[in-house]
Amino acid sequence: MVYRVNVARNVGRFYDRQAEGLRSASCILVGMKMLLTFLICAVSVLAQDWTPKHIVITDYVPLARAARIAGDVVIQCFLDSDGSVIRALVVSGHPLLHEQVRQNALLWKFEKTGSTVTSEPTVILRYQYRLEGKPQERADTVFVVDLPNTIQIIAHISSAVSF
Repeated sequence: MVYRVNVARNVGRFYDRQAEGLRSASCILVGMKMLLTFLICAVSVLAQDWTPKHIVITDYVPLARAARIAGDVVIQCFLDSDGSVIRALVVSGHPLLHEQVRQNALLWKFEKTGSTVTSEPTVILRYQYRLEGKPQERADTVFVVDLPNTIQIIAHISSAVSF
């Protein structure tokens, strides 16, 4: 049996799975893993019964800004009964951004808005790190919260590496 996979970069060009061997199988597995992560996050967000009542702002990670690293970091926050974050687990995102996002999420407080009772309530937060504009020395950062769970951290592109 021959399986054929259409690769988006080369529309119309097909690859034989038999000829590609493990490479095609690994591409399929990576795609399935990304889809599963997306579905878990989407279901978690839709089922979220907690909204932020205390938000702590954060800055762009200086090393990430200098290296021009941008992207999303998804974090799962485990809450106690009064809405304090007791544990934060990074689900996805650039490793250079992980620790700052995790530390920031631990400072947030939430209040219950739904009636669902769970043994360990969780909230999914999505931090969106963005660089924009022309390279500049100044490190102005904009922090935007799109309730209930999206946080944007927007900074100017760094013109020089300084640590």
